[in-house]
Amino acid sequence: MSFILGSDLQNLIVTKEADRKRLQDLIDSNRRGEIEEIGVFPDAPGERIEPSQVGNITVDLTVGSHVIVHSKRASFTLSPTTQSVMLEPGDTAIVLTREFIVVPADIGGLVLSKATFVWDGFGQGTTKVDPTWYGCLHVTLINHTRSQLELKYRKPFCSMLFFRLPRRIDKDHFLYRTGTQHLGQSGTIGYTNTATRGWPELKPTGTISDEAFEVEVNKYGPPLDAVRNRFLFERQKTITEIHETIRSLDDQRRNALQKITEVEEKLEGRNAAIKEDLRIEVTALANAEVHKQVAGSYSKLIWILVAAFVAQVMGKLIGAW
Repeated sequence: MSFILGSDLQNLIVTKEADRKRLQDLIDSNRRGEIEEIGVFPDAPGERIEPSQVGNITVDLTVGSHVIVHSKRASFTLSPTTQSVMLEPGDTAIVLTREFIVVPADIGGLVLSKATFVWDGFGQGTTKVDPTWYGCLHVTLINHTRSQLELKYRKPFCSMLFFRLPRRIDKDHFLYRTGTQHLGQSGTIGYTNTATRGWPELKPTGTISDEAFEVEVNKYGPPLDAVRNRFLFERQKTITEIHETIRSLDDQRRNALQKITEVEEKLEGRNAAIKEDLRIEVTALANAEVHKQVAGSYSKLIWILVAAFVAQVMGKLIGAW
């Protein structure tokens, strides 16, 4: 096995529209064994890759029109009007290359990360490209930073290194759609990745049991474990705040009841004093009325005695005459 470098690489790569049609005809007619060149074409017919993409060691590949983001459980279509997608910290994305690659039966390749992308905070897994591959590639990227990272349409994000095998592989080992479902993919990723497919749909209410949450955390690991721990912390914090609020309300209720009791006791004392004052006043009034009535009776009695005495005296005087 030997790497294809320098002028050998540049002479082996074809990028013209006529070369695209010729290689596509060989693919459609099941004559891939006759392909000798490496085809690198933009996903959109009629366009050509930039000359700067072909270097002395590798070919730069750019961000294409389809991106799947695991955490969002969604795919995004990029275009000149929608030029980027944001990756959150810890996000994993599958990115479709803009370049449609055609590889002969005696050449393979490795997709490597670009230093500029690694410097920005992206992590990338190495992808191999088998002989007889044709189609756009999908490459995995991870945001290893604590900030959002922008993935821009048509921006170079990885490089492909080609190597030549000692001999051409047998036709029995050619790639076919029956065994490689994303073979020939163009425009969109030709399959649904297991991780995205395995995520359960959230209920409209957003409720999920602790047991189900723990299953998902154990299945996928970081960063869901951090999310789980933060959730448990916030839940316990909320429960503690609720208990403290309940205790505070109980204390306020007890204080209010104590104040009510004190007010009632004061009112009872005042009522007793008022009752006693009223009793004394009523008694005094009653005694005064009795004295008045007795004095009136005495006055009448005296007048009666005086009248009787006068009558008696007058009778005696009249009898003497």
